[in-house]
Amino acid sequence: MARFAALGAAEPRVVVHPGAGCDAKRWPPERFAEVIARLTERTGAACIVLSGPGEESLRERVCAATPDALASGGQAIRGMMAMLAASDLFIGNTSGPLHIAAALGVATVSVAGPTSPLRFAPRGPSDRVVRHPVPCSPCERWRCWHHTCLRAIDPEQVLAEAGTILEDY
Repeated sequence: MARFAALGAAEPRVVVHPGAGCDAKRWPPERFAEVIARLTERTGAACIVLSGPGEESLRERVCAATPDALASGGQAIRGMMAMLAASDLFIGNTSGPLHIAAALGVATVSVAGPTSPLRFAPRGPSDRVVRHPVPCSPCERWRCWHHTCLRAIDPEQVLAEAGTILEDY
């Protein structure tokens, strides 16, 4: 994949997708940036931030918060699928790209805020879910005034799950 090749021969190859269907399901972009910075430092991973239509500002916020990310977005679904297929790991919110990555056999780490992982998370042997249980979750609401379930997820939790997948790198 040309985008990954631009990063040199770096491996593992990680796709990060900070988007989701609504704000209530999006982990803060700065947290994704922190994961990218630490993952790059620990494993030498090549991290590319993927965004779909209308998610450009999320991608820009992640990339502005860390110099260790390469941005990609605006490509057609086939381009996104090719990028996912060329990756070793997908990290993101519960979203369409998460499920596409899992369907392509790519290991995933999903950040599940208000959604039920039993209902919405991939269930393969290489799929991990990070969530913080709170009394109001799962709520499946499109709007939330406190986002406790997302704000309580620490980047180290996501890194720990990614580390279990990438331990051979």
